[in-house]
Amino acid sequence: MKRRLAMTVFLVLLTAFGCVATAVKSEGTRLDRESLKNVEPGVTTRDSLLNLFGAPAESSTENGEETLRYVFSEEKTPTYLGGVIEARVSARTATTTLEFTLKDGIVKSYRFRSAEE
Repeated sequence: MKRRLAMTVFLVLLTAFGCVATAVKSEGTRLDRESLKNVEPGVTTRDSLLNLFGAPAESSTENGEETLRYVFSEEKTPTYLGGVIEARVSARTATTTLEFTLKDGIVKSYRFRSAEE
């Protein structure tokens, strides 16, 4: 009797927690350092950036300089029972930001940052 109960509990736990997957939600333009090989400060134009990366998430102009900001965010959440249960407390979010500063439509500088929470 104890053996049958132990086997039943084992099968229930295996079914509930053995089917682990990861739900991935992403937002924005996927960014990587490799794509920056095509960007040269003092040479690359605003139009070239738009062709390479698409529309920026944010843009602003201050003191005659334009800033284009691209943001990519990816959240990975463990799930159980075929995605029915999400372990939000264990979720991890990675964010990559690429910021260009332009003067007269030409890239003056750029900054690439990655962070994970």
